[in-house]
Amino acid sequence: MMIYGLRCLQEPEIFQAACGGEPFEIGLQDWSEGKAKFTLNRQRKTIHWYEVDAAEIYIQCGAESFHLVNTLGRPKARESAAGKGEIVAPLHGALTEILVAKGDKVKMGTRLAVVEAMKMQHDILSDIDGIVTDVFVASGTQVAANAPLFKIEGLLES
Repeated sequence: MMIYGLRCLQEPEIFQAACGGEPFEIGLQDWSEGKAKFTLNRQRKTIHWYEVDAAEIYIQCGAESFHLVNTLGRPKARESAAGKGEIVAPLHGALTEILVAKGDKVKMGTRLAVVEAMKMQHDILSDIDGIVTDVFVASGTQVAANAPLFKIEGLLES
């Protein structure tokens, strides 16, 4: 979507924009951490978002959900450094699936679990090659953001 024009009206926090020649009006009412309330053509809307990092964001507006990833802002897999094997929940949600058990051998990028939040499923991936040494959670439980989920001991290359 390209916005071809944007102008501020006399009312504070009200903007007029045109996209593809179609005019619309945007009014900002409230902006806080992870949430904004606004009007679009005088209809009230609320948008929620969760920012994973500078290159990835989840957005929910009403019944619509979006997962945006700036692939240009992310290092290629071969360029990224291996993690520490301390896997934590990226956000608060319900742990709907655990796909590994203690003692399982995993590779970097292996799906370990699924957390559901804001009606979206988020894959929890291994950040190193190794063996799962601890599973700190059970399927069906609620997890808080940054709660420890798994511990993976890296494999020593011989």
